[in-house]
Amino acid sequence: MAMFSRKAAADVLTSLVKNRRFRFWRDTSAAATALMGVAVVVMSVGAGAFITDHLWVVDQRDKLKSATDAASVAAMVEMNSILLDNPNIADQELNAVVEDVARRFVTANFADLPPDRYAQAVDSLQLEVTVDRQGSALSVQAEADLGGYLFSSMLPLLSGVKPLSSVGVGSGARQALAPTHVVLAIDTSKSMKKKLSGGDPDPGEFSKGELTRDAALALVDLLNPNAHNQIAVGLVPWNVHVQISGNLQQVWTDEGWAEYPRSRRYGAAFSCTPISNCTNSPARNEDLPDQPPDWKGCLDEQRVDVDGHAARPPDEGLLDHPSTMPFAQGLYTATYGYAYNCQQDPAPWWFGTQYCYGSTQGAADLTAQADAQYLCKANYMRPLSSNIDFIKRFIDRLSFEGPFTYSALGVLWAQRMLMHQWADVWDGDVDPIDSSQEGYVRRVIVLFTDGVDTQCGPFEHHRNCDVWDVGLARSVACEAAKAEGTEIFVVAAIRSMGDEIGRELRDCSSHDDNSEVQYTFLNINTDDDIAAAFSSIGLQLKTLRRTY
Repeated sequence: MAMFSRKAAADVLTSLVKNRRFRFWRDTSAAATALMGVAVVVMSVGAGAFITDHLWVVDQRDKLKSATDAASVAAMVEMNSILLDNPNIADQELNAVVEDVARRFVTANFADLPPDRYAQAVDSLQLEVTVDRQGSALSVQAEADLGGYLFSSMLPLLSGVKPLSSVGVGSGARQALAPTHVVLAIDTSKSMKKKLSGGDPDPGEFSKGELTRDAALALVDLLNPNAHNQIAVGLVPWNVHVQISGNLQQVWTDEGWAEYPRSRRYGAAFSCTPISNCTNSPARNEDLPDQPPDWKGCLDEQRVDVDGHAARPPDEGLLDHPSTMPFAQGLYTATYGYAYNCQQDPAPWWFGTQYCYGSTQGAADLTAQADAQYLCKANYMRPLSSNIDFIKRFIDRLSFEGPFTYSALGVLWAQRMLMHQWADVWDGDVDPIDSSQEGYVRRVIVLFTDGVDTQCGPFEHHRNCDVWDVGLARSVACEAAKAEGTEIFVVAAIRSMGDEIGRELRDCSSHDDNSEVQYTFLNINTDDDIAAAFSSIGLQLKTLRRTY
């Protein structure tokens, strides 16, 4: 950059005055004109100096702003990575690592300066990094002397202007969510009362259910749904059935969305113990009593046809609105299908117990009576909401009482909750975001399970859905949801997980070898692993954005 010295500026004025073409003593008018010209030149030089200085300051500020922009994004990425691997890291340790990353990225952006100015910039750099761990945000404030001179301070008339020693800027980054609907589909089978390592928890220990409940609550805090940020969360507790709340049961009955069938397809006519001595009962259709007990809101995947018979619908109709074909009101679970016909006289020698409807004729000493809906435990599905207190209240109330594992239910009912076409079947403000516009809302299912599915009949045939045609394979449900554009995250706390079940769970998720998103969390070995999995999902759902 060309610089004017004070002597050069004075020489310009002297030469103008001494130039004989200006004869001030002969022509007063000419003298005035000449003096005006001198003033114009001086003002032009000064204005040019200020413009040049302004451009210099802007250039230095832009350079430092680019440096802090890069630093804030890099530091945010590093913070996310650390929290994914070690969510319990101390604040002091986290801040130290993040500040080191920010400093390295700021100085790296000085590399194109001349060596003397680079050294000056690095030595004078003052950096302040503020981490908002809870809000998934941080800011970087930087001030440095990048070298160079102010042109205006070199002019005699502007000699009082002090050189600018440094410039300061700030930049911020935040993990933010695009409009997003998330449904937590959580296994509520009895095995969730066990520890991860197996067995009942001792005092001071936690069950899988308690750990999952706490992790889900932390995920909701991380997502922070509210009336303004266009985030909504729903809850689908599942085992071998799901359940709609009491105020919806009458609505579903009145609308014809759920019916009591005349007959029903069951995976087994009865249940027996001990399992090792059981002969598998074949799947069959059972006529149901004419007068059912009061329905408690339990549903599975069976639907009622025009003849009043309930059975599994075709795969292509799984997501159809219940107005097209009503769901069967659940009396006993359809997958294990304890018989209504208890006339087993004499009972088989190996027969241990059978839950019957109403009567114990012929086998009073071997048959246990039970409420036809004894498995309904008020673990209600809760529709999408942006009210964080509402969501957390019902997650906190989860109980774990279900007998078996049928994860296809969790996936399919979660998907139905995400579909705009199903919004009318739920209670309240269940579509806080206008999700009718395709592609506007990101839809996500978080599936948690702790066991191998037993949805397709009892015992060794529990995964053979082609033979036991009353239940759906998880793969069918997952493909149906993904075909609607839904992302599926899978968290599985299964002891001794084999390669086959691991592959099935990975296939259920939105896992892609080319994706940078981790959709499966299968190596859950410690209590902290469950919390870390849910935290990772929350952080991955957020998009990194510079805030200023």
